[in-house]
Amino acid sequence: MAEGQAMRQAVPLFALYGEPPVATRPAGLELDPVHIEELFVRAPENQWLIRPHRHGELHQLFWISRGGGVMRVEEAERSFAAPCLFLFPPGMVHGFAFEPGSEGHVLSLTRPFVTAQEAALGRAGWLHRHWLATVAEPDPVASAVEAVQAGYNERHAGRRAALAGRVLLLWSMLEGLAGEEAARAAADAGQIAMVEGFRALIEAEFRAHLPLADYARRLGTSTARLTRACRQVTGLSPLDLVHERLMLEAKRLLTYTSMSVSEISYGLGFSDAAYFSRFFARRAGVPPLAVQRASTLHGARRRGA
Repeated sequence: MAEGQAMRQAVPLFALYGEPPVATRPAGLELDPVHIEELFVRAPENQWLIRPHRHGELHQLFWISRGGGVMRVEEAERSFAAPCLFLFPPGMVHGFAFEPGSEGHVLSLTRPFVTAQEAALGRAGWLHRHWLATVAEPDPVASAVEAVQAGYNERHAGRRAALAGRVLLLWSMLEGLAGEEAARAAADAGQIAMVEGFRALIEAEFRAHLPLADYARRLGTSTARLTRACRQVTGLSPLDLVHERLMLEAKRLLTYTSMSVSEISYGLGFSDAAYFSRFFARRAGVPPLAVQRASTLHGARRRGA
């Protein structure tokens, strides 16, 4: 117990990521009750890695419109792909490894703002637990999020009330999505636990290219049950999840290291660089060398700016 508490205390506590906690911010620099920013504000400058941290006073909603990645939630890891939404209540440890080029928004609501709205509208249970929901019809959500961003950027006397109204419009939309996700989670708790265990094994072994039967054996289940659980929880096959993790690592190495395509190929457990190039191109739509050249050109432009 004491060890776990000490480890939790070692996780950085921020207002917004990288900024001092609310309690230590100077007068005049208090957080807005509603804050929204695009993903590119912080993710690219951190090489698309947001290290595990927590927020003492913020409910944070993420809207991912393009790309995806892997999130850490307390001690578990989950992959996610656009279009999707996920939420973290105050105090929950979370971090991310985004796919380079991912797009979306982060909406932060202070605890007092949420409390005030709940006093008028009733308790919104979905704001007090972590959830992840794939969005089948993304356009209405995208429009509502963009409306909040536009309202946040405005500067006029009635800005705060108008912005709150736009947040509540999004709020009403999210209640249904979060409720559907909660119902699925309750029905499939065993499958979710199996998939989380599978993802943990993938994280440890994705370079080994293990047969699916080996993963299933380590999880104490059959390949058929593992496949059913993965499809039910994520919409993807077990092999898709392994390949998704390989692609994420390949994109990171191509973007942020000087390793050659051959070196990356062998480092990821491929015995043939040509096969790796075909594997990558099938999933990314472009060969790995094109990704590497584009990132090198982008870096040179940034240095010359």
